[in-house]
Amino acid sequence: MIHRPNPRLLIVPVLCLAAWGGAFVAPAQAASSSSPAYMVVDNNGSNRSVAAAPCSPSTSCATGIQFNWKAGACVNGDRYAPIVIVWLVNKKVAQNTWPVVVPCSTGIQLYWSTNNLLTKALWLGSSSSTYNLSVCWQAGQCNHSVCVTAGCLPQNVDGADIFFQGGDSLTSANWRKSGATVGTVKPSTPVDDVYWTAGTPPASPFAGAPRTPASGARHSTVAAPKVVLLGRDSTNGPETTTNSAPAAANDVNFQWSLAPSGSVKQCTNAAGYNWTNPLVTYAYMTRQALNARVSALTCPKSAGGTTLFFNGIDYRWQLAANGTTYLLWAAVPTFNGSPASGIAPSAIPQPPTGTDEVILGFHHDDFSNAWWTQNQTVLNPALTKPGHSRMGTWTG
Repeated sequence: MIHRPNPRLLIVPVLCLAAWGGAFVAPAQAASSSSPAYMVVDNNGSNRSVAAAPCSPSTSCATGIQFNWKAGACVNGDRYAPIVIVWLVNKKVAQNTWPVVVPCSTGIQLYWSTNNLLTKALWLGSSSSTYNLSVCWQAGQCNHSVCVTAGCLPQNVDGADIFFQGGDSLTSANWRKSGATVGTVKPSTPVDDVYWTAGTPPASPFAGAPRTPASGARHSTVAAPKVVLLGRDSTNGPETTTNSAPAAANDVNFQWSLAPSGSVKQCTNAAGYNWTNPLVTYAYMTRQALNARVSALTCPKSAGGTTLFFNGIDYRWQLAANGTTYLLWAAVPTFNGSPASGIAPSAIPQPPTGTDEVILGFHHDDFSNAWWTQNQTVLNPALTKPGHSRMGTWTG
């Protein structure tokens, strides 16, 4: 079979590079040190290309990859325009850590071993050791508070989705083996989605769902939606709280603290955009699989050009037509618990059809509170929360 190179990427092989191309479909096989990992790139869903790790019969396949990007602007330890990384376990979003906001850096190196599962992640050009990505399931790397404070690489990661924001792009990638570069991938067109996977890549990194109407009636046998908050206890160890929705609730409101403190609020003006301050990201899922890009939120403006602020999101749900789960159908920007004046829901990413889970990250310790709401009216009391909450998950 002849594989035709895709002109959108330039690949410079050092070992024998596995064939690839925009329409490339690899044979199904279990991931191992002798089968290649893959990199899939596209630009907002178009111009998709697939590249396989270089392999050699005598030395097996590459066991690492380096993703490179420009240094950008550095604000409060975060790189701008923002880059967000979502870790996947068994092709689904890791449930024990939040989407990673890339620190001030120029790239990241990922390394894997048996079965192509990640064992190491190293920032390149990072300006702050605070944001080094720890591997807490490996002995001696972390104390009990690290993963719930700064985030870490989960165990058994077999995929990583990297989302560039604000028109930014991956500059290049290097396959690595035994500490050396063994192949280079250079996109010739902008790339804002990068997907690394341990085995044969799916046709799309995003889960789909059938378009089915929803019903507002609760089925008596369906468990109520729940919110899990992850943070730290009084000893700085991990702590989670689980809250189930009362019968009256049909939305949940997550709220964060705006920065700087005080009455005068500011957005972060960097890389040509006004980003929310703090930077807010969240991931929509269907059956724990990503179903859309993960975007960093920007500050909307009024028709007259005035910056509008919001410090929360009200996620609204309905019972699915099949009566087995609850699905999100809208996300509404809020200020202090009420719909934010002048800001349309379309100003922020809306849940795709079939969304039954959302994860929010609060990596700067900026979570404030969460409440169940009924038609966007707060139902007291606030949800039970751990100390210094870093992550909130709603599940239908």
